[in-house]
Amino acid sequence: RAPSTRSGSTPAPSIRARLSGERHRTNPARKPTLKRREPLAASDSEQLWKPPLPALSRSSRAPTRMSSKRRRGNAEDSKRPVVVPVAVEDELEEEDAEPEELMCPITRTLFRDPALVVDSGQTYERKAIRSHFRQARASAPRGTPVMDPVTRTPLYNTRTVVNWVARRCVEAWLQRHPERTPEGWDSRELGPAGGFKGVRPEDLDALNTLAWTMDAARVHRWPSKGDVHQQDASEWEGVYFEDGRVMELDLERSDVTGAVPKVIGAFTAMETLDLSGNEITSVPKEIGACVSLRRLVLTGNRLKTLPKAFGQLASLKTLLISENELKTLPAEIGNLTQLEHLDVSWNKINTVPSSIARITDTLKALNLQGNRLTTVPKEFGNLASLEFLNLADNDIRAIPRELGYLESIDEMDLSNNAGLMSLPESVLLLKWEGASILIDESCDIGCHPNDFEVLQALRNHWPPLKKLWVDSKPPMKWRGVTISRGDVCKLDLKKMKLTGSVPPIIGKLQYAVFIDLSGNDLTSLPAEIGNLFDLVELRLKDNPKLKKIPGILGRMDVRIEQDKGVSFQMPRFRVGTRVECNVRLNSGESRWLKGKVLQHYWRDYSWPTGQFAPYQVELDESIPGSTPTPSNAKATKIFAPADNDYCIRSMATAAKMRKRDTAHQNVRSGDPEPMEAIPVANAHSYAAVGGSQRADEPVLPRIPLPDFGIFLNQGFLRSG
Repeated sequence: RAPSTRSGSTPAPSIRARLSGERHRTNPARKPTLKRREPLAASDSEQLWKPPLPALSRSSRAPTRMSSKRRRGNAEDSKRPVVVPVAVEDELEEEDAEPEELMCPITRTLFRDPALVVDSGQTYERKAIRSHFRQARASAPRGTPVMDPVTRTPLYNTRTVVNWVARRCVEAWLQRHPERTPEGWDSRELGPAGGFKGVRPEDLDALNTLAWTMDAARVHRWPSKGDVHQQDASEWEGVYFEDGRVMELDLERSDVTGAVPKVIGAFTAMETLDLSGNEITSVPKEIGACVSLRRLVLTGNRLKTLPKAFGQLASLKTLLISENELKTLPAEIGNLTQLEHLDVSWNKINTVPSSIARITDTLKALNLQGNRLTTVPKEFGNLASLEFLNLADNDIRAIPRELGYLESIDEMDLSNNAGLMSLPESVLLLKWEGASILIDESCDIGCHPNDFEVLQALRNHWPPLKKLWVDSKPPMKWRGVTISRGDVCKLDLKKMKLTGSVPPIIGKLQYAVFIDLSGNDLTSLPAEIGNLFDLVELRLKDNPKLKKIPGILGRMDVRIEQDKGVSFQMPRFRVGTRVECNVRLNSGESRWLKGKVLQHYWRDYSWPTGQFAPYQVELDESIPGSTPTPSNAKATKIFAPADNDYCIRSMATAAKMRKRDTAHQNVRSGDPEPMEAIPVANAHSYAAVGGSQRADEPVLPRIPLPDFGIFLNQGFLRSG
């Protein structure tokens, strides 16, 4: 149906003119006609005519014979409408494209056998969703419900039914496009609704042969040959079918003994094979015909060798062969280019083939624990995707420096290798940069750079330590310093003639559990010591000039030995005191706002144990532009991360500073950088760490304010 033409308007050019790119002379009295395409529904006919598309950019404009410049002509020609070249081909292709709503969310192809998951109401291609269920069951602990791929909700029932509505829509689309074969289809034929019913003959014959040749308890419960129940998939215990083919064979702990029958190679569509927990002694080379196999579990058997045919399992992603009697691995294992998880732990392997390093793009986990390895192939450094490497419980005496090139590594276990006394610098660098490197205490890995910086600062601050901590000895040989796995865990500075104040940098020894500063002549202790969240015991006796210690220690679970008369030094302002706080607004502007102190050493529930802010303050008025929360309905509560006049100040100090500062400016030239107070609503996204961020700890979220630079580097609690 062509739309009516308004008076004085120009009708749209015809499809033919738009395709050819030629000028179109219009007649106001003539309406454009369109040739109806059969068959079309009534609703489709209303969408045939479309207004001219806007001009495309030069990069996306369709080819046309017209020049981009207007052709020369007389004045009459210049008044004629010019057809703008548009990509009509793209428009028509969009109309003929495969409908998005009829595509499987997993395969991204048109439904061929749409299956509705009853529990979630989502529709998928039957083969794809069944494969998802099998992989989910294989990777999750037994009894754990699988998750729906789209809704991410647990499915306690994985039953599927045919989605007849989606199936009829696909049939209608195929009828409208008789010349099209949907992408990813090998033909235009829809699959049987609900998949193949029963068991296909070739797989049924293989199952009967397997039952006749294999002595297994679970196999004995299968329906015998000629039984009327053989076509009932639910009668085959441990066998899962898809479209009549065996997709999963689960014979875990089924008392299988001896060799696996050769007929196992007949299951060419099988994706999962679990033979763990049996007494299997060998696997036939025919297993190489199982080209669809994605998961193979042979854990807990008596295998001594593996056939070279393992290298033909091109689709294999998971190979678990731990707790056997293997002494070697075939070099062909390096042909498994899709392998992601390889577990050969607790065998008797002396050497591993360097061909494993060829699986550079996919291998993520490699477990070689509990073997008899003495060396590690340097080629392992090429495993760019490796995230987990377990070499524990071997006889390894040296680690190749190439393992330090594993940039994706998250965890490397090197423990229980008695002959391993040191690590190459490249591997240590992985540890300092955040990877979890598990080692024995006997292995000398030096001192963490962060802790070494603290020891150097203490040595420069107290001259007596320069004579005791000499550069000719490593830090673990320094008097009073105990280092475990690279971290300073104990610091015994008793009776070392230390004087004056303790430097704030001591708060960066994050893993210190014991500090002894007794028998010296110390005068003060910094608030940064409150950042030592692992601290268990602090000794401060026999320091006659030390009269006060930071009040934060009273909130920590630390055993403190101190002289009589030593008291806790609380924050400057008592609870209820009227103060002004320097608050950063959402606009980026800082403004001094009035309020009163609610409590000392406030902490948000999301902060790690031991982190506190010196004050929580309630303002007289809500913060401009802030969003109220259930716990802060009036948006008036804030916390002050520092106890100084540039973050929180008394009313008297505020008046003096206003008189001093010209034009009521907050900070004069040369004054320290201000530290803004922070709304309580933002506390969950703000976390400070005692000392600089340790590379081997997770990064906590922080508010990205540049003024926090000094604060984050010096610790959560700062001296006033």
